[in-house]
Amino acid sequence: MLTYPVDSQKLDVFRLFLQPAGINPKQCRKVSENNVLVQMVAADMGIAALPYWAVSHYQQQGLVITRPLTETGMIRKLYGAFRAEDSKDDNLQRFIQLSKEQFGRL
Repeated sequence: MLTYPVDSQKLDVFRLFLQPAGINPKQCRKVSENNVLVQMVAADMGIAALPYWAVSHYQQQGLVITRPLTETGMIRKLYGAFRAEDSKDDNLQRFIQLSKEQFGRL
């Protein structure tokens, strides 16, 4: 199993999916870069549980196959934070706009 370098108790796939099912992967490898992690999956070096938005581009290229973990998937709410003095920053405003276009309302 390939994961981000975070304690497994903080990863939803462990807390909400694997542990309740009594599943403990034989081996976990922590990878800090998303593109490296996906390339490792594409090279048949493991599997990973990632947000669809993080892998959809790779799936569209035919590099990986995605499957939801449950019938409805594992939907989680994400939050962003920024300093009040940065609220008018052009780059931040563009990021917010792109996020709205990609993920819906904010």
